[in-house]
Amino acid sequence: MPAFPITLLREKAYAFVSKKNRGSNKKTVPPRRRPALTGGALAAKNADEGKSQQALAWAQTVLAAQSASAQSVSTRSPEPDDLSLAGHIYFRFAKYALAAECFQRLGEQFPGDPSVDFHRAFSLAAVGQTNAAIAAVEAWLPTCSHLEVLQLAHYLELGGGVSQAIELLDNTKEQHTAPEISLELGRLLGNSGERERAIDLLSEGLRERFKTTGHRGAAWFFIGVFLDEQGAAVDDVVAAYRASIAEEPTNPTAYINLALRFNQAGQFQETIDLLQPVADTLEREPKIAYLLAVAFRMLDHFEEAIDLLKGLVARSDFAVAWELLGRCLTECGQYDAAMEHYRRWLSVKPAHPIATHMLAAMQGEKVPGRASREYVVETFDAFANTFEDTLVRLQYRGPQCIQHLLAQKIGPPAEPPTFNVLDAGCGTGLVGPVLRPYASRLLGIDLSAAMLERAAAKGLYDQLECGDLEEYLASQAGQFDLIVAADTFNYFGDLSQLLATALAALTEDGWLMFTLEEGVLTEETYQLNAHGRYAHSPAYII
Repeated sequence: MPAFPITLLREKAYAFVSKKNRGSNKKTVPPRRRPALTGGALAAKNADEGKSQQALAWAQTVLAAQSASAQSVSTRSPEPDDLSLAGHIYFRFAKYALAAECFQRLGEQFPGDPSVDFHRAFSLAAVGQTNAAIAAVEAWLPTCSHLEVLQLAHYLELGGGVSQAIELLDNTKEQHTAPEISLELGRLLGNSGERERAIDLLSEGLRERFKTTGHRGAAWFFIGVFLDEQGAAVDDVVAAYRASIAEEPTNPTAYINLALRFNQAGQFQETIDLLQPVADTLEREPKIAYLLAVAFRMLDHFEEAIDLLKGLVARSDFAVAWELLGRCLTECGQYDAAMEHYRRWLSVKPAHPIATHMLAAMQGEKVPGRASREYVVETFDAFANTFEDTLVRLQYRGPQCIQHLLAQKIGPPAEPPTFNVLDAGCGTGLVGPVLRPYASRLLGIDLSAAMLERAAAKGLYDQLECGDLEEYLASQAGQFDLIVAADTFNYFGDLSQLLATALAALTEDGWLMFTLEEGVLTEETYQLNAHGRYAHSPAYII
């Protein structure tokens, strides 16, 4: 029996002809009514239009009919092209296990069809059945195309079989000299931690295989990423990204990564020099305009930053741009414009945590007792890359204050250190170097996963927790010799419950040290300032 060709059913084309009325005595012939689509044709149309529920319901009837026919000789099997279409519909909407079942049944009816085998392999790989996936197409691998190899590697990675995807690409890279194989192998190697090998492979490709600007630009980009992750010299990282840009000057990814690298290093003028010439050309990529605006803001060029951000929020819902525009307007004293901006943001995104919090801060109305968890996460996840540079610009002295308190109240650290220490709201770990000498065990907690990534990179902490500070402290009664909260209690207004919970988490002789923003001296109160942080009067604290 010949192999059954796998094709997706498509709606048939119908021709409708109406005779033109050539005279007053001739009747117009109405066009014939187009037949209503049913069965597989309708399912295919629904799938093409993204109507997943309808398409999947039809596919379910086909698979059910196939299962029934397998159990009873008197029940008719569905047509092979219906079973094929059902498999493709399941696959299209990521129902990979059901897709694999369809292609398995189809393969039993028409053994030896490579397209059936590959689609079954893709489905099995996507659900983590990596060995079964490779076995399904093992006989075809010596003669398959490089595109089929790449697809199989993609679905192996999707299903968690990264090592099998690497092995597949490694074993076929000599058979398939297509540059995409080496590029994908390099990407997977680097992402799985084998960065040296990835860089060597990609460098070899640049010398021998990669001829087009697209392939060369991608190779240089991945080299830049892996060098950066290795902690290589800044000049080498920058050179790789610049080489990628030289090959592909309209691809935004290398611009974005290089600008992030500059911003993280506080080289904001370099970001401006890099992005300003291409901001109009690459305006569809919101991160380009955003990173340029960040650099302008950090150099106090608020007019340029505001102009960029106004254009960006007018054409996108890029949340960090909406937030940064509000902060820029506030920082340069345009309070009415800032409030109007937050109102507009809430009209577009009702109850957005940042817009809600900042509008309350500026109006002094409906002021919450603490910044919401959602506000803290959204704000600091977006803020992580420029957090430390911003604090330097603001002449932040939290770590120095804590260091002074430690020396004054505790004295020099013991040798070896004996304290179980919690850095409460640790952020990127700015206070970590001050606390580490005192800590036999140093823990950090923060709501922002992005900030914790930066803290982890410092290598100072024994453990980092992502979670709410109050909830965490409530579960840690009597655990800590020292709890430090630098620039953390500023996001709480009412401190009564927080302080009680923190004190309960201390040992009998433990210390709680924290910094606050000083508020009105004569009133026993706290207030939410226009910049979004709380200020407390000394009388309130006492």
